[in-house]
Amino acid sequence: MMRKTAIAAGAMLFASSAAIADFTGFGYELSTVENSLGSWCVLDLYAEFDDVTDNMLSCLNMDIQLNGGACFYNAGAPPFVPQSLIPLTNVPSADEAFAADSYITIGNTQQAASNGTNADPNFADNCDNVGVNGGWFNLPPDNGQGAAATGRVFMGRFSVTTEEALAGASLSVSGQVAFNSGQNIFDDMGTVFWIPAPGAIAMLGVAGLVGSRRRRG
Repeated sequence: MMRKTAIAAGAMLFASSAAIADFTGFGYELSTVENSLGSWCVLDLYAEFDDVTDNMLSCLNMDIQLNGGACFYNAGAPPFVPQSLIPLTNVPSADEAFAADSYITIGNTQQAASNGTNADPNFADNCDNVGVNGGWFNLPPDNGQGAAATGRVFMGRFSVTTEEALAGASLSVSGQVAFNSGQNIFDDMGTVFWIPAPGAIAMLGVAGLVGSRRRRG
């Protein structure tokens, strides 16, 4: 049985001084996944927008680095389904192995029938980072995946074991976002811990922990 409990949700947004319009910065949500195969802490990364008519095209010059952990959790069934940060399609929502799978995307999930996310030449499919100035893009750009209709676009899921999270694993994120109605904008989200405060994991299954904060340069 899978249990997924949100421990941090909503407007966890980090905006740099360069974010003057439209793309306002990276945001994230934290959750946990527990099933018969294990227990993981999950960070869902988002691009936040203040104009719901924006359409995200790509992210570039990304620096995403796992700190204090061995590798992002990646499901797979080699050699037919290798472990990878490249998104799959039509992954059954009931498949426990992929419940916390780490992957990059622009606006779509691995449960979708199609996903137009493609890695650019600088992207490195490493187990703990995306390479130097890595990036990914949506193709075709008018397929609706990058639409910021809700004010945010899903960019990727990055998971570690609960053991690694409790030991202090963190994620560093910075890079640029390209969208249809403005220039490429850079943001540095800084470093985020999967366990945001001592003892937070003990609150899971009781009431959850919900919070938000905002940083401006």
